[in-house]
Parts: sequence; C-alpha cells; structure tokens
Amino acid sequence: MLGRPVYGCGVTASKSLPAGTKLSVRITSKGSTFLAFGKVAYATSEGDMGIVFTQIERNDQTILEKWINELRNR
Repeated sequence: MLGRPVYGCGVTASKSLPAGTKLSVRITSKGSTFLAFGKVAYATSEGDMGIVFTQIERNDQTILEKWINELRNR
C-alpha cells in the first residue's frame, strides 16, 4: 500500500533560484525516473530551496511514493 501524496521536496544546490521560479524536477534511481513540474516556494542564501509540485502525473506520484516507502522501511 502506498502512502499519502507528496506535494513537494527540498533541494540543496550550489546557488539557489529565486522564489517563484518555475522548473522541472527529474530523479532517476534503480531504473525508474520520476518527473514533476514545480516552482520554488522559498530559497535561502545557502542554496536550500523548497519546491512545490504544480504538475505531477499519477505514474510519477506512484514511483515517488514507492521510493519514500522503501526508505521508511529501512
């Protein structure tokens, strides 16, 4: 059974993008790829950003939830 939907993520980069910047997030792991579109909700001068997903396909949501559940069960 999968968990509840995930609506965003935290990212650390060498340089943060301004709040409101639209972007795409792609993560590949173990032969699966997750893709979502979003925007920067907040950014710090240290490169930390909060990304809120604005569009995510059902299959991508399922992939992400599966990965999160695998991490929780470690």
